[in-house]
Amino acid sequence: IIAYAMVAFANGVVGQFYVLYAYSVIKLTVWEWAWVVSAQLLLTSVLKIPGGWLSDRFGKRKIMIISLLTCAPTAILFTLSQSLIQVMIVALLLVVTGIYYAPAHEAIQADLAPRAMRGRITALWDISNIASAGLGALIGGFMFQSINPTAPFYIFTAVELAAAVLVIGMLKEPAIKEV
Repeated sequence: IIAYAMVAFANGVVGQFYVLYAYSVIKLTVWEWAWVVSAQLLLTSVLKIPGGWLSDRFGKRKIMIISLLTCAPTAILFTLSQSLIQVMIVALLLVVTGIYYAPAHEAIQADLAPRAMRGRITALWDISNIASAGLGALIGGFMFQSINPTAPFYIFTAVELAAAVLVIGMLKEPAIKEV
């Protein structure tokens, strides 16, 4: 739950600021950004189903770690982008690297949670994610506006890497799954 709350926080920090950064710093047009978002949605639709298969085949913990470690630097790569092509590549890379974390986490959470407590654990998980994302958005907005437009993207990377360290150090897949 803590690792996922960290990911929710990291996404909250940058979520609303990709478009602002693309428009105000990179100077993409509204139509160019529309192409980027459309390509992301299309790729997300194509990759969703294979994500579950990958988690089952290679292990949920491994997929979570790979996702965190590969997704973390994409935010910084976004700040280094200077053209539509660069933004498009990074935006699609963000989808490819980040899409598999949530399904793997949800599956491992179900594997770890005793059936009698799943409802309460899911409620705690949802509340912690909403609070984390909200706090992230607040901090991201402050950083974007008051410190530097690139600051939220660096915070995203740092928090994603910290979540990876937490998952690597503390999360173990259960030998026997809760049913």
